[in-house]
Amino acid sequence: MSVLAVMLAGPGLIRSVAHARTAAEIVSVRNGLEANPSLTTLSDSFKDVARAVEPSVVHVEIQSRNPGAMLRRGRGSSPLESLPPGLRGLLPEGPRQPMPTPERDRFSDYNNYEPVGNGSGWVYRFPGLEGSDEPAANYIITNAHVVREVGEDERIRITLYDESVVTAEIVGRPDFQTDVAVLRVVGDGGADRLHPAEASTQTTEQGEIVFAFGSPFGAAFSFSMSQGIVSAVGRRVGIIDGGGYENFIQTDAAINPGNSGGPLANVRGEVIGMNTAIATNNRGPGGGAASSGVGFAIPVAMATRVADRIIVDGVVRRGFLGVRIENLSEDMAATFGYDGRGVLVAEALEGGAARAAGVRDGDIITGVDGEEVADSEQLRFAIANRRPGKEVELELFRGGESQTVRVELGSRGGDALASGGGPSSGSERGDDDFSGVSDLSLRYGITGLATLSPADAARIGLAGSGGVMITGVRPGSVAASPRIDLQPGRTVITAVMNEDVATVEDFNRAIASFDADKPIRLTVLRPDPMNPGSFAPSFVLLKLP
Repeated sequence: MSVLAVMLAGPGLIRSVAHARTAAEIVSVRNGLEANPSLTTLSDSFKDVARAVEPSVVHVEIQSRNPGAMLRRGRGSSPLESLPPGLRGLLPEGPRQPMPTPERDRFSDYNNYEPVGNGSGWVYRFPGLEGSDEPAANYIITNAHVVREVGEDERIRITLYDESVVTAEIVGRPDFQTDVAVLRVVGDGGADRLHPAEASTQTTEQGEIVFAFGSPFGAAFSFSMSQGIVSAVGRRVGIIDGGGYENFIQTDAAINPGNSGGPLANVRGEVIGMNTAIATNNRGPGGGAASSGVGFAIPVAMATRVADRIIVDGVVRRGFLGVRIENLSEDMAATFGYDGRGVLVAEALEGGAARAAGVRDGDIITGVDGEEVADSEQLRFAIANRRPGKEVELELFRGGESQTVRVELGSRGGDALASGGGPSSGSERGDDDFSGVSDLSLRYGITGLATLSPADAARIGLAGSGGVMITGVRPGSVAASPRIDLQPGRTVITAVMNEDVATVEDFNRAIASFDADKPIRLTVLRPDPMNPGSFAPSFVLLKLP
């Protein structure tokens, strides 16, 4: 009987013993955590960062009396669209309003202000620059795209950390080339209520722990904080239109729509960048983009430098060198007899500062004022950081020799250095008529050539130009590759290496004189994407795989 009782009690006894063992293990682990406070110290440090940074973070809201502003800004009519799907069902839907119309009527001045856009920002203490009449003062820095197209029926409302609300105005002209804008709080004493952030002066490195602050998905989640690391620095991802300037910090800290303009801080509570964009394939609330762990922030030194120029001058004026440039590959450099890094001048523009100083097509720029330039972006930044009228010394390589040229920078309406237009996208297959095309040209993928007639030149806007028109390209060939993209009917060859060509015979003779096993440089004219309707010269390198 006693044996049977033990057998029946066995499962319960086993569970009791297991429960007691788990309880003892929990107590032991908790005691261990208390004895080793490293995680508590880390958590406390994160909280300290929040306390140091968050008072300088602001929520930026664009409000309008015109209901059509929502349509103009591409936003829907329902405020629920700014909420995650999981939260929308928790709120009463309310009566549906008719879709707003873009027209402004004479009674709009009596309408309530309603939010039509939002973002984030951070408080910056302008130090007052030597030679400037602008005194030291507090401003707000945000992204230019946050305050894009603020109209007369709209106002900018700033919510501060203490939940107080002030009105702000745009200072000068936002700089869309870097996506930086400056706001000023209006009203007596408003700026004195702001808490400036501390900007980092140290170099940001991959692997640093960072914190993103802002208002993801709008006011409902304002003053949020997320944590990650610096995934990479110096990113150029082509998200700023019009030949903008990119040098992004990449981070996996969660950045979402509404975080734009907010600060990215380090473990010392210093701002190292301004959250600007995300790369994503996911769709977030309202069908918008959502974080996938790839976010981008403008480095703080770049943001504050642009902000200073806006505050002092009202607009960012950048030096203009007046050249069309291309990155220089090792193979391309070899065709010029050069062994090193630099930037290739595809064209010294007529009337530009560089041409006036003696810079020529085919020059290789290797430095600016003693600082080496390794690629076109470095050169663009070096010139853009100098004002019009500033004299710079360019180090060049030309004809086998190094030399220097002094250039007084010009101005081009706020635009900077003319970058290389590069090839247009796409390619066409021409007629398979190989007459007059050498075997070497066919190996490169050039299947059709024609001497450029005056009629053809006039047809494509090249009146007075001579050269050889490419009329056919084989798909999948070297000539059709995206890097080269010699488009039939839109590409004119004017030189092979350093030898000018005006006819198909000139081209065939010139190309036959070079070793097919080595890269061959062509000078070509093709449509200029920066100036529709015109052509621009560039260099391409033909190299058999």
